Amino acid sequence: MLKDRFFNMLEVWKGQITPIIRGLMAEPSKNIDPYGVIDLKDFLFFNPRRPSIVDLFSINVNRGRDHGLPGYVHILQYCTGYEIKSWKSLEKFIPPVKVKSLRKVYRHFRDIDLFVAGLLEYHLIDARVGPTFACLIGIQFYHWKYGDRFYFEHGGESGSFNPGSIDIH
Repeated sequence: MLKDRFFNMLEVWKGQITPIIRGLMAEPSKNIDPYGVIDLKDFLFFNPRRPSIVDLFSINVNRGRDHGLPGYVHILQYCTGYEIKSWKSLEKFIPPVKVKSLRKVYRHFRDIDLFVAGLLEYHLIDARVGPTFACLIGIQFYHWKYGDRFYFEHGGESGSFNPGSIDIH
């Protein structure tokens, strides 16, 4: 079970990481569940000495609020250029039944948390995420690449690899 592997470094210390990595590469991932996998929701931070349920999704929503992240509609507009003007206009990105659920929780569509709505979006073709999360993931990868002076494709820098030192298979 996934929950039995959280924070368990024994396999790594025993040199058993290769089969785990192979499994991650070979097994197709499941569709994103907007309600969360039970192991992540209820057991990620589980402590048998002090049993309580700590919901990772709730933590992520609170992290976004604590860090002052703009709401979903603001990030959606930044990423797609599409301005949400009503609850109905959300249906272009989120299934109507999910928008109905959001209306029960949030007073105004501008209050919707990024993490919550990002999980509810229609997925892009051949993707596991919708346009907003795809945009944010792309931005993050851009910054990882261009913020790392040792990234192997950067040339002409003091830490750059020369063509002979790059071994690409």
